[in-house]
Amino acid sequence: MASHASSFAGVASHPSLGEDARAGDLLIEQRCVTFLAEEVRAEMPLHQLRISSGGDDGEYVMFEHPQAPDWAFWTPDASILNHPTFQARADLRDQVGEVRIHREGLPRVMKVTLGLAAFIVLAAVICWTQSSRILRAFVSQLPIQWEEKLGDTVMAEFREEAELITNRVQLAYLERINAALQKGVGATPYKFRYHLMNETEANAFALPGGHIVVTTGLLRDAERSEQVAGVIAHELAHVTERHGMRTVVESLGPAFALTAVFRRDSAMARLAMVSAYVGIQRYSRDHEREADDKAFEYLTRANIDPKGLIEFFQQDAGGGGAPDFLSSHPPTKERIERLQAKVKAHSRKSGWTALPPLPKEAE
Repeated sequence: MASHASSFAGVASHPSLGEDARAGDLLIEQRCVTFLAEEVRAEMPLHQLRISSGGDDGEYVMFEHPQAPDWAFWTPDASILNHPTFQARADLRDQVGEVRIHREGLPRVMKVTLGLAAFIVLAAVICWTQSSRILRAFVSQLPIQWEEKLGDTVMAEFREEAELITNRVQLAYLERINAALQKGVGATPYKFRYHLMNETEANAFALPGGHIVVTTGLLRDAERSEQVAGVIAHELAHVTERHGMRTVVESLGPAFALTAVFRRDSAMARLAMVSAYVGIQRYSRDHEREADDKAFEYLTRANIDPKGLIEFFQQDAGGGGAPDFLSSHPPTKERIERLQAKVKAHSRKSGWTALPPLPKEAE
């Protein structure tokens, strides 16, 4: 079968061509993108090809390749994005989709949604600090993918500073606790990923997008698995309620929110800039109450004894000094009393599902 090739008016730049870019033709072939001009021929393999938007307003489709770092091809002809060679490869198809969004804007339905979000944000300028409902409404319009990318960025930075370990037994235990909790969480767009940190302090925290970090100290100090499940349920709630994104948007204000909605590339850059902040953030009391309420809901739906979370709070609050887990989630006494009231009011008092036993510390 003959290879499929199409020609598009294009431009190329390279130090060997001098200061001026050279006009010519771009050929999309079976295995490469080729630039042809008088006495000039250059190729970029499709494998590892980078496709992006260029120009002040994204009016050009640009091609770059790590094997040809000094070369750049571009064309103003957006029809090149429809070439079947790009559509046949998943890695290129995803890049083409990103370029289309940048060039053409979001689909009509999304534009209507974001228009509504813009209205919400403008209203929030007036009462931003007084209404968490407005903030929640706005954040609910932000794509989950942004949140996941932010979480991945923070996690990558955290790996450089923390001592993460791969104790297979303990990680498998956390996955089993997670599986039990998912019966209560229900359908969710998030994929929860667990990480184990070698740290004596009993602690756990969640990053936007689904990263859950648990310390070895938490597994060591817990007296039964229901306590671990309670702490993890609380962290899962921070993710599902999007507390990380809400805190970021709240801290940066409506100006960031508008930029995040209407200028996608700039938004991701700004999200990366605040990644360090998110990694050490402390949630508001309202967020903590929401996470406690959701944790109780997740635990009881999964038929897991919710008293485990209370026991863990009481265990650490009764010690000499509260660990980071409690000091960053105040006030402990009020939270214990609220959860005790929930337990008292709940219809089930016994018959909870048995959880896997706590793992041994040394494996």
